[in-house]
Amino acid sequence: TQPAGEAHITSAAGDFNMAYIEIQEGPYLVKPTDQAFDNGERPINMEQSNMGWINGDEITWIKEKEVSVARLWNDSNSNITTSLVKLPEGFEGAIKSKNADLKVVVIQGSLNYSNETLAPGSYFGSQGKGEHSISSKEETLLYIRSEGHYTIK
Repeated sequence: TQPAGEAHITSAAGDFNMAYIEIQEGPYLVKPTDQAFDNGERPINMEQSNMGWINGDEITWIKEKEVSVARLWNDSNSNITTSLVKLPEGFEGAIKSKNADLKVVVIQGSLNYSNETLAPGSYFGSQGKGEHSISSKEETLLYIRSEGHYTIK
């Protein structure tokens, strides 16, 4: 994560690279680095191996005990939460949102959704109430952003 006002530099080295950029508050105005400022926030580098993962048997809103979740951030004013969700190999179930806008991005692995295979970088979502049937043949990592409560069953 990179604080507002600071120089934003995104780089990666590898055979496959992906950047997912989400703006928590707008408008997002790109300005030259000589106009950067320090608002007191500090950047955080997030790598899945450095996160605290909780498995499904410790979470009431996940019915599959093999699913793991790492909470990234939440905003209590807007009810927005973001998480990384790790689905096990062979998972079959659904992500349900109850009166919540939901966005899901495949980060690693692959996901079967609506008879299509979604590769890393793929996205699906819904506005308001929604149910998304999904399955994974391999361990799959998802980024989920929800403006309200969701469940995984």
